[in-house]
Amino acid sequence: MTRDPTAYLEELIAEILEQLAFCEVERKDRGFAGWSDEDLRWTEIALLAPYTDHMTIALPGELAEMIAGDAWGGLDDDDQTLAVADFLNELINTLAGQLLARLNPGQPISLGLPEAGRGPREVPSGRSLYFDVEGQPLCVSLKHAA
Repeated sequence: MTRDPTAYLEELIAEILEQLAFCEVERKDRGFAGWSDEDLRWTEIALLAPYTDHMTIALPGELAEMIAGDAWGGLDDDDQTLAVADFLNELINTLAGQLLARLNPGQPISLGLPEAGRGPREVPSGRSLYFDVEGQPLCVSLKHAA
């Protein structure tokens, strides 16, 4: 591995959200205060090879619904919760896959299955990056697996 993974995350999250949902993304130094919110949306995935880590993305429900709707041309009210979870899983799968590909060009990569949820979350330990997406906070955390 030639570079700290967090160095790539800033580039990747901006690229991916701009491509998928046409969102402006800006890196922020401040933390994310929404971990105890009932409407918190989160998704997580294990990075298995060739670099082992655990990634979490957390954001307010309003932002998750907005970017999922923008990416998919709107959301059906009947299955909005499932559509947002599916989008978040696609987002983290794309982010994690591209991160591993940039860290280890030409090497095979392996990811676990993403899992999305709603509601309060324990603040992840490890490295966290904070972003402003269309005026709302988004956090990407990496916790190196033991």
